[in-house]
Amino acid sequence: MSLRLFMDQCVARSVAESLRNAGHAVDLLRTHLPINAKDPEVIARAQNLESVLVSLNGDFADIINYPPSKVRRHHRLASEKPSGITSRDPLPGAGANAWL
Repeated sequence: MSLRLFMDQCVARSVAESLRNAGHAVDLLRTHLPINAKDPEVIARAQNLESVLVSLNGDFADIINYPPSKVRRHHRLASEKPSGITSRDPLPGAGANAWL
C-alpha cells in the first residue's frame, strides 16, 4: 500500500528519499509553501493534497489546536527517543535523533 505524504521542512531530506524509495508519494513543503509558512497553512496544504503530514514539529500534536475531528491525518516524528527503543531502532535514513 502506497501513502501520499507531505513532508514538513524540519524533516530530513534523507527521510523523504527513503520513503520515496519505498514506493510512497512524497511532497516536500518547500515545493508548495515558503519554508517559514505558519502551522495552519501547512496543515491546510497537507489536507488539500490529501496527504499525511509528517513533521518533527511538536505543535501538531496539540489536539486542542489541531483536533482529530478537524485534522484528518498527520504523523509527528518524535525528536527524542521513546523509552524502550534501542539505538538500533531509528527510522531508516533519518539520523540518530529521528524516532517513530
